[in-house]
Formats: sequence, C-alpha cells, structure tokens
Amino acid sequence: MLGWKLDISKEQQLDDGFEARVEAAVAGWHDVSGISDEIAQGLVNMGIVSPEAFIGVELNDLIDTGFSELEAKEIIEKVSEYRETNKMTQ
Repeated sequence: MLGWKLDISKEQQLDDGFEARVEAAVAGWHDVSGISDEIAQGLVNMGIVSPEAFIGVELNDLIDTGFSELEAKEIIEKVSEYRETNKMTQ
C-alpha cells in the first residue's frame, strides 16, 4: 500500500520547545535594568540569548540588526553596567 504517514505531534513538540527556549531567553534579559521585552526579543533574534553572550557586541552590530543608534548606545551601556555589577569578565 502506498501513502503518506505524517506524525504531526512530534513536529508540534519541536515547535513548542523552540518557542519555550526563545521565551526563556527573553526572560533571561529581565535582570538587566532598562532592557524591555521588545529589546530582549531583538537581542535574542540576533542570537544574543543572555548578558553573558553579549561579549564583543559593538554599536554597529546592533544598528545593523535594526536598533537605532540611540537604542544601541543605551543597550551597550545598560549591559556593560550589568556585567560590571555582576563581575562578568569581557
């Protein structure tokens, strides 16, 4: 017999798992004062899933992904302050 067998439940579980990881990454930015959910979502979309992963990010990196120059400067300042306060190394 010829035909197709689709296992939709597994695909749905993978999608749900990814969305949960993205939500968790966005929530991980809540500890950084002044980083809104919208900014956190933008950072996560860039692949920067936490303040610990912010190493080496420069102003133009943020601008190139859609943040304004002012937003980019504020993000760098806020994350730098957070990293200093929490004694994270560069």
